[in-house]
Amino acid sequence: MSGALLMDDVVVRLYGKRESPQAYAIRDYLQRSDVPFEWVELKDNEQARAELGLESVDDARLPICIFPDGTRMERPTVRQVTEKLGWFRNPSRSEYDLAIYGAGPAGLSAAVYAASEGLKTAVIERFAVGGQAGTSPKIENYLGFPQGISGAELAERARERGVEAVRTLLRPTREARGNRNDELVHERGLPRAPRGRPRRLAVGL
Repeated sequence: MSGALLMDDVVVRLYGKRESPQAYAIRDYLQRSDVPFEWVELKDNEQARAELGLESVDDARLPICIFPDGTRMERPTVRQVTEKLGWFRNPSRSEYDLAIYGAGPAGLSAAVYAASEGLKTAVIERFAVGGQAGTSPKIENYLGFPQGISGAELAERARERGVEAVRTLLRPTREARGNRNDELVHERGLPRAPRGRPRRLAVGL
């Protein structure tokens, strides 16, 4: 998404160079997650100085993200951007009753139901909250939407409800990952599977 958008219309304004892999990773994530953003390609040093106060387009602080509240993040990681959006956060518990791998509509639905039953639930997602459904122009076979619904709208509804209900969304980095026994491996005070052999109940993509 690009163009002359007002900051009131966007969640993130991203500045960078066209060939920047770091900027591309953030753009890809925002687009997958259906986050309104403005991509500003810096074409020369004069533009970098005028808009960002940088000496050149080769400044090591690029890419830069600016948010509506005035926050400026220099050379942020995708994780830092998602944490700023409020979707992903560090684990607040040492143990969880249930770990769900995948934050698509199925995973988020399962998380909402589990949380409503009082289970301490963590959702682990590697890429975008909302899953692959967000890229579909129209989904016609999803329960509750007889007229169909766009993938982006379904993903947004699932994301809003899931984040509100679960409040623990993790990225499978070194801090949280699964092993061959489907355990949530503990590192540096992060979640560990409860005692006993965990059981795989379902896998939803």
